[in-house]
Order: sequence, then C-alpha cells, then structure tokens
Amino acid sequence: MRWGFPARDDPRRPDPIHARAETIDEKPTFRDAFINGQRGIVLVRNFNEAPDLPGPTVQHTITPGEDAILGLAFVWRRFGDLLACVMATVPANALIASLPTDRMPAILRPQDWAIWLGEEEADLARVKACLGTVEGSDWRMGREQRAQQPRRRPLVSDPGGLF
Repeated sequence: MRWGFPARDDPRRPDPIHARAETIDEKPTFRDAFINGQRGIVLVRNFNEAPDLPGPTVQHTITPGEDAILGLAFVWRRFGDLLACVMATVPANALIASLPTDRMPAILRPQDWAIWLGEEEADLARVKACLGTVEGSDWRMGREQRAQQPRRRPLVSDPGGLF
C-alpha cells in the first residue's frame, strides 16, 4: 500500500498524504473511505515531525517511552490497481507544538482500536471521536540523527557518485 492518495494532475505523485481529523467525514477525498470503514492502524514505536519553518527540513523523532507502541489512524482507498492510504492528523500536543508545528498524527487509544477498525459497533460520531490529540507525559523528542555519508567519487565501474 502506498502512502498518499494520487494527485489529480499526476497520479505518480502522492498528494494528499494527510487527512485532518476535524474534516475527515466532510471532505470528499476522505469521506467515503471514513464512512465505508476503510480505516486502518499502523503500529509504531516512534514517529517524526518537522517544524513548520522555511529552509531545510529538520526532522525530530518523538518517542513515547521505552516499551510503548502507538497506533496511528489511517484511511485507505483503492485507485484502480493501487491501494493508497493517508494518515489522519490532529492539532499538535504541547510537546510537538514547541517545534513549532500545528499538527501531529492521530494516535488511537488501545481501547478505541476496535471501534476505529469497525470491529465494535459504533456510530460515525463515536468513530470520529477516537481521533483526538494525545498528550504524553513520558514522551521524548530529539533531533533526528542521520549518518553522514561520505561523498562518492564517480568511477566508470560505479557511476552512482554522479547522482
């Protein structure tokens, strides 16, 4: 499954990649997937956020604690042979807003997983209520450390250094 619904003008390019929880049941792009139960959960140990600032993107890794697993809310759709999904987002919690950025992934509480997936009977208002901002008292955030890759010199046998 590909992250991001295909852009209307170029289906090879993903756009959009996020769905605002506040309007997930209203916007035509996401409404049918939300209403028809095309909802999923991606389990993560951490996730990345970047400040909404001009210039190069500086990723920060948010970790909820040593043993915690988070369930991020997604909706998905089929576009011909392509299965694509978008992550639901909510207003940023206090920690993430300090980057600064105003959005974060919609993190589902474990007791809401069955409701979100449609395994437990619930009306759509209750399903949408699963998408709320989560504060984390033991969450940590740090600048993502990327390994410095040495600049490759192109060789006839290995032209990859040209790219």
